[in-house]
Amino acid sequence: MEPTWPAHRLAAAIAGKQLASRELLQTFLDRIERFNPALNAVVTLDAERAMRAASDAGGRLTATGPARLLNAGLVP
Repeated sequence: MEPTWPAHRLAAAIAGKQLASRELLQTFLDRIERFNPALNAVVTLDAERAMRAASDAGGRLTATGPARLLNAGLVP
């Protein structure tokens, strides 16, 4: 997985269980930590809340499968 992959490819990796929601989020949180001091692009970050949401999304994917999430508009 590369953080430069398009969103639909990242979503497919999550739906195909090659990638966990929390793992993807952590990748982006690490990038924010690395690059934001120079860019100052992220003003407010609630990493704990984002991690809880990623955990919830991963749980829903496991419980309902990707088709249900697609229909709910949660995965492109």
